[in-house]
Amino acid sequence: MSEKNKDWAQEGLNYLEKLAAGNEVENYLNSMEDSSANDSAVNAPSHYLQGRSIEPLDVIEDWGLDEDYYLASVVKYIARYGRKEGVVGTQCLRKARFYLDRKIRNAGR
Repeated sequence: MSEKNKDWAQEGLNYLEKLAAGNEVENYLNSMEDSSANDSAVNAPSHYLQGRSIEPLDVIEDWGLDEDYYLASVVKYIARYGRKEGVVGTQCLRKARFYLDRKIRNAGR
């Protein structure tokens, strides 16, 4: 490693130690948790919940699809078809098909 890279690495380590000592990282993470805890646009978007008794995310987790990005995305986009403001026509269905096609393509690998 060159001297210049060693200096940058040491500078980075010093900065991380300073952050850790001052709890800035923990404070930042805690503030992010607090700010999103009551944010319905994040935690309960209407295009997934309105008029439903089961949230699509709960279905994804219950079916074990949270371990499969492609299939989880298929469920997500089908669930919000015709519900998300500003999304026109069949865009959500085409996105669902995109992820399903990728899952099928990659299934044989």
